[in-house]
Amino acid sequence: MSIAHDGRPWGGLMAHKAKEKPLDTVPPGMVQRFKDAFVPSYRVPFAIQSPKQQQKRSWFTETKPGRYLTDSKIEAHLAGRYYIGPVASTYTRSVCVDLDRGRHWRSLDKRTRQVLDVFPQATPLIFSTPRHGRHLHFMLDGPVWATSAAEYATDQLGAAGLNLAAGQIEVYPAGNKALRAPLGRDCYLLDADTFDPVHPLHSENLHTLDALLERQQYDLLDIPGTYRPKETPAGASRRLVRVDPNQASEFMLEVDQLLRDGLTGPGQRNDAFLKLSWVMHVIWGFDGDRTVQELWAWIQGHHNGQSQDYNRDPQTVYRKCQQVVQYFDWGKVGGHKATNPPPTADDLIQRYVDQTLLDDRSRAFLARLLRYARQRGQETLDGCIEVQIPSRTMKSYDWEYGPILRDLIEDGHVQKSGQFSTHLKRCRTYRFKNIPPVE
Repeated sequence: MSIAHDGRPWGGLMAHKAKEKPLDTVPPGMVQRFKDAFVPSYRVPFAIQSPKQQQKRSWFTETKPGRYLTDSKIEAHLAGRYYIGPVASTYTRSVCVDLDRGRHWRSLDKRTRQVLDVFPQATPLIFSTPRHGRHLHFMLDGPVWATSAAEYATDQLGAAGLNLAAGQIEVYPAGNKALRAPLGRDCYLLDADTFDPVHPLHSENLHTLDALLERQQYDLLDIPGTYRPKETPAGASRRLVRVDPNQASEFMLEVDQLLRDGLTGPGQRNDAFLKLSWVMHVIWGFDGDRTVQELWAWIQGHHNGQSQDYNRDPQTVYRKCQQVVQYFDWGKVGGHKATNPPPTADDLIQRYVDQTLLDDRSRAFLARLLRYARQRGQETLDGCIEVQIPSRTMKSYDWEYGPILRDLIEDGHVQKSGQFSTHLKRCRTYRFKNIPPVE
């Protein structure tokens, strides 16, 4: 190969002189799906990096109030115009293990497999970075406080002897540090077995990832409810409310939006405090002091410039936190609870499996499959539900699921449908005949 005078291959020199390569077309609807999965916050701070800055390993960090990580910026990132780096300072929907290539490039595959072994219950979505490192995104089953998610992953890695080290293994979220979003320019979706790109064309990687996101065809890492970080700073140690839009009450949908997006207009702060105070007292079980701390942490990160009181004097708003908690009326709590609540989808599924002649282990496994199918499957014309279930998800339900699944298929509770159908060859489609309806 001929070498340019500055030490680069001639091909690289010509590519450098070609100022812009053709941009990829982003699939319709992908921006929203991508944002839901990988952009936990659209507010400052966030980072932007041009291809030229990438060569110099420098970023521009936007901190000016009133600037947002807009859909157009996300689309430009996916199209390859520049890179974006969101910051998950409050909550996240994934935990990312960042493996740099650098001078430790010979151990990259080994480190990747070591990380995968730490979390056998869930295969991550793996992406390459411009400098040939890897980001392993373990998707979570709902929004989780960023500090809690990061500490859980760090603890699990440490227990396996994999300690964090800059330039080798890092975990995100990491405070106010930005993380390069997946699939920017010269970044690819990697096969979880071979670590090769799923396709040499970046545009095909976009379509493959979009299909996975649209069908929610990826494993979920479940942080156990019994896990607690070693330290529990305000606003950082409690799972966010996760609600199903098809089943949740209007009140819980409003709470979920407040936790996710914060204030979206003037005059909302007092009502938000009342709703969040109720959730923190009644659902989360916080005492008064803790509720004050959590409300204060929330408004600091989620006022979005919309609270005139906070803009004028933040300490006035802190006193409002104290007043809301001081005058919380436990006598009105019962009014939020139905005397005879209607059965939930989980209740109906449990009733269904309890009526079968299966043993306890098989009933528990079938119940989890049915819940997964209800959340992620698609209804067929004959009233059944079809869903693609990764094998690692099956293993997370029962490590030796094979014989149980075969028995369920033989008994007619589950049917196989079609062949392996994803580009990553990780999922098979299953069909369930008797999903109980939600009354």
